Amino acid sequence: MAYNLKKIFLELIGISFAVFALSLIVSRFVLKTDRTHEILLGFVTGFLIFISGFAATNWAFKRSMKAFMGVVLGGMFVRFLIIGAILLLLIQFTDIHIFSFVLSFFMFYIIYQFYEIRFINLRLSKGKKWLEVLREVS
Repeated sequence: MAYNLKKIFLELIGISFAVFALSLIVSRFVLKTDRTHEILLGFVTGFLIFISGFAATNWAFKRSMKAFMGVVLGGMFVRFLIIGAILLLLIQFTDIHIFSFVLSFFMFYIIYQFYEIRFINLRLSKGKKWLEVLREVS
């Protein structure tokens, strides 16, 4: 499988907007509710979390494997803290429908995590063999 960042991002954008449109359609016509703000907020929040993680991971590829693993694992922890803070702020200071936001956010977050893992896997498989990676980490 060839490493092609442009192709990965085009797929990600296409899938994100398809899921976004499908979410709006289901919300409006099937559930008969208007949850546009919650879905949009979940989409944007998930995307911003993804971009921060992607940038950190991309930066870490230029470092040692130990630094890479520290950035990836530490980045996950920091992102979970940010997600928790966002949820607490939204619950405390807004009147949005929290369940709709959380469902939307996690739906997009799962999509973005799939693509982040795919990106990491493609970059690692392009640059090094897994045996070399394991030796460097240990």
